[in-house]
Amino acid sequence: MTMTSERLAVEEAIREESCALADIADRLRGRVPWAEWPVHMQEHLLAACFPSSGNQREHAKAAGLRWHLFRADPPQMAVANNQGRVAERIRADLIGLVPLGCGRPPAEGRLPEPAGCKRIGVWATSMKSVNLNS
Repeated sequence: MTMTSERLAVEEAIREESCALADIADRLRGRVPWAEWPVHMQEHLLAACFPSSGNQREHAKAAGLRWHLFRADPPQMAVANNQGRVAERIRADLIGLVPLGCGRPPAEGRLPEPAGCKRIGVWATSMKSVNLNS
């Protein structure tokens, strides 16, 4: 590979990671039901939340991501084997893009409005609980 082709390959990989990260963040913020997610996006998020390999730092990032998305009740899901760059990027950046607790489904099967957040153009978190249903 020449330097130009290597650079293009790296740029394409970064674009793929960024697109996957943005798509997952949009689905979580939009509270899209899990059943409506494309399988490859489900696999990317599962791989990020439940790494089957990696070092202690990646496992710590995964634990932080699970806590951020699901709070104290992480889902019981089959762990995907899809490891790699996309899962690492999701572990590194998704927490900063989605509201706290946005991965927990309410009774009707949709992702919830996170407790302690209210919508003002974008999600803004606060330490105080806000009743979003009133």
